[in-house]
Amino acid sequence: MNVELQNKIYKYIDKNGIPIRRIATISVSFKPNVYNEDYLTGTLQHNLNSPQFSLFPVLPFEITESEMIKVVKDYILDTTGVRIDDIGQLSSNPSYNGNPFLLLLNEHSERQKISLARKVIPGSLILRYNYGNYGFESLGNIEVIRGDFGISDSQLKSLGNLRKVYKDVWIKSYEHPLQLTSLYPLSEVGGNVSIRNVSFKSLETLEKVNGNLSIRDTEISDLGNLKFVGGNFIAPRHLYENYDFSGVEIKGKVRLYKD
Repeated sequence: MNVELQNKIYKYIDKNGIPIRRIATISVSFKPNVYNEDYLTGTLQHNLNSPQFSLFPVLPFEITESEMIKVVKDYILDTTGVRIDDIGQLSSNPSYNGNPFLLLLNEHSERQKISLARKVIPGSLILRYNYGNYGFESLGNIEVIRGDFGISDSQLKSLGNLRKVYKDVWIKSYEHPLQLTSLYPLSEVGGNVSIRNVSFKSLETLEKVNGNLSIRDTEISDLGNLKFVGGNFIAPRHLYENYDFSGVEIKGKVRLYKD
């Protein structure tokens, strides 16, 4: 592959992530790591050699299967310094040394992709406890998610540098208590926001929600910097007297519910 084509593919992956096609679920036993030792530490907790499922990259370029696999491996190495020997390992390394690394996007779509944890995430990101995107407590340098953002029983404690989500945001616990302590520095959401079962009591930096804003089943009493809700505002009735709507424009209705 010539350098010009390689650079073109690298730029595509930078912007769009790595589109993938799942082949089948597989089981892989532990093997000694085969990575560049310069980038590994003795505290690395996850096995970089155990793919969660078999996959194949489906980049929109007229190259052979082997060339496609090679260019993806080279991209990871050249971008991060981490070398993979099995393309399936793209799916088994959501974190690296406690930081977001190779994230699975569009979990509920046929158009799934793997993306490095860059400043802009080109798709929907869902965090789950010990499944999918896990192994880190902060979103780190991620600033924008160009899709949905969901937190479900995640060990996440901080949104890092996240300031904007293009579509919906939902935050809820099912079996494990949520560890998230704040919405800071999130300021804008392009769709709906649904927050339940959290420990924090303020919306803090959140300024604009283009859809519905639901904070049922929470003790959030401080609207923080909220300025605009494009849909309905949904909240617990017993906290209504705490809300200051003087600087907030709500296009829909205020709906209050008993605990």
